[in-house]
Amino acid sequence: MPYEFPPCGHHTNQTYYGECNGFKVPQKCMYKCQDGYPVNYNDDKTYGKKAYAIPQSVSAIQRDIIKNGPVVAGFRVFEDLVYYKTGIYKDFSGCCVVPMSVGSKKISLLA
Repeated sequence: MPYEFPPCGHHTNQTYYGECNGFKVPQKCMYKCQDGYPVNYNDDKTYGKKAYAIPQSVSAIQRDIIKNGPVVAGFRVFEDLVYYKTGIYKDFSGCCVVPMSVGSKKISLLA
């Protein structure tokens, strides 16, 4: 189903996304798709069988994707993430101080 929140740019050089105006509180679930969306609500839902852990290695994740299909990964997001500019993000604040977690994210990894 279509995503409720418009994209926004946390980084100063992402003008194509526009300003992030704080976090919007999700609307009450209506259990139906938006008008004009061509898929029925129940047909658009997906389910997983159960949660399980995979070792944190590229080869283990690759094997699991080949065996079971897409995987979902979760990670904590720290305050300094919104300031990184390019490359692969690495949390440098965690070595010496307790970083402030600003939430968590779930991502899907597709083969």
